[in-house]
Amino acid sequence: MKRLLTGLLALALPAVGAPAAAAGPSGPPLEVAAAARFAALALECVHREYPNKIGHVMQSDADARPPRALTPAFYGCYDWHSSVHGHWLLARLARSFPDAEFAAAARAALAAA
Repeated sequence: MKRLLTGLLALALPAVGAPAAAAGPSGPPLEVAAAARFAALALECVHREYPNKIGHVMQSDADARPPRALTPAFYGCYDWHSSVHGHWLLARLARSFPDAEFAAAARAALAAA
């Protein structure tokens, strides 16, 4: 898990010569204002534990634990899957927009995971 977090954080570090706007695979470049709105959505929930939808197989009473214990890196955003997407979004936006106002907060959120 530590390797995964290190990889996500590496994505968040500014790339040399990073573009001012990130081009999408089939659309116009993402503008900083839109990127900031997406970052705000992810930052709002990436470390918010509840409400949370847990879906896992339980073998005993010991398996009934809070989300932060079950999936410590990805426990926010209602479920772990949405949290993974939020982390990826923050990493991608921080790398694509290294000088944007949200970039430092995105890097801090990724480092806290």
